[in-house]
Amino acid sequence: MRPVRIRQGSAHDSRVVVAALRLAGFRLMEAGLEPKPGTEALLHILQIASKTGATLSELGHNDTASGVLSCAAKYEEALRNIDDTSGTNQQARACVTTVYLSTRMEAAWREGNEGLAAFMADKVTENDGRLVLLSNHDRETLATKLLDIGKSLLRSCYQDNKLTPEESKANEAIRWMQKAFSVIEPLDCTANAGLAELKRSVLRSLARGYFLSSSQDPENLIRAETALEEVIATIDSSVDNVSSEYQQLRWMKLAVIKRRKAGDTVLLQALQAIIDNLTYSESNLTDVLQELRTLSQHHQLVTSTIQYCLHRALQCSWSPDAVERLLISLIFHCSKDDKHDRAIQDLHASFKELRDVEFELLKAPATACITLLWQYGDRHYHAGRWNEAADWFTCGTHSIFTSLGPVSSSKCFRKAALAHLKQKDYAHAGSIIRQLS
Repeated sequence: MRPVRIRQGSAHDSRVVVAALRLAGFRLMEAGLEPKPGTEALLHILQIASKTGATLSELGHNDTASGVLSCAAKYEEALRNIDDTSGTNQQARACVTTVYLSTRMEAAWREGNEGLAAFMADKVTENDGRLVLLSNHDRETLATKLLDIGKSLLRSCYQDNKLTPEESKANEAIRWMQKAFSVIEPLDCTANAGLAELKRSVLRSLARGYFLSSSQDPENLIRAETALEEVIATIDSSVDNVSSEYQQLRWMKLAVIKRRKAGDTVLLQALQAIIDNLTYSESNLTDVLQELRTLSQHHQLVTSTIQYCLHRALQCSWSPDAVERLLISLIFHCSKDDKHDRAIQDLHASFKELRDVEFELLKAPATACITLLWQYGDRHYHAGRWNEAADWFTCGTHSIFTSLGPVSSSKCFRKAALAHLKQKDYAHAGSIIRQLS
């Protein structure tokens, strides 16, 4: 008769069969075990016990899994008490013991026994002499298990996208993720893509945990930023550096430095990093502009960011709609600057950049810009701020608005001249009137 091969994980039913077969095999091995088994026998049965307990636990058969793993505890103790002066089985013992301890850790976690899970996590991670004997693959597997538990704790901090009162769970999650990081941190991940991605995943999760717990421990904001910088440093030179996942890291860094009330220079650098790696879309641009609204108290920072984004849009040939939208946002933002001269200079600088690259501002967006310029000029005019009004009207005479024809620029000149006349600045008024002739 040809043997039948049962594949684990193909369906729930096959997993149940695999669990039953492993349990039967474990019981048979246990029954045939000598009263004082040697190292090889203990290594074998401890390995089988761990696999059996893990499979049963994954299926939710917690009582049976607990019984198997309790038996395994006796074999782990017996293995620990056997002298291995030659060191022949040193690595095998380290590997099998790690698998056993991490299996008990996972099983306890699934049962809701967080105390036992944490105890097992300590036992498996705090023995440096055993960890150093593990292969990279074994350490990767262990770190993944620790990270998964940490991430599940972190997810429990959220409820309908809002933090629950159990924010302290973030600190508990951090402890698990720190253990995961300590397991893989000494390894050289450069030649192992799987390890490198796992390390990034641990650092990302640590950063989230530090950020969530920063209301309790403000120092965690620094730790969050450090973790993010380490991740970002590994991706900025990669071909995948503009992926949405990595953009989320840059947004997270911005959130961290905003919460720690960083200065404008640091904030601008974070915003520029986001813009530099922005794949243009209307929604992505909206995200940037909405973020800038939350920074309205940092007036010059917002101005510099819009100008930087406008420069990026021109250099990377974004949609003309993006350029027009940014220009309107800049005009609107500059109108709120309490330093009038600076506002006008900022506008002229961006107008010049548009002119230098010969960007063609179509009639509809040009009309929208001129309407805003007149509106802000009229506001100053009616308030008796004649020079300020004249400056805003004069902005409308710039060559980037030529699509509106000479009638528009003539109207701007006349409005500016009238403002100077109200100020009794006849020299300026005369100079503008001569440009009309």
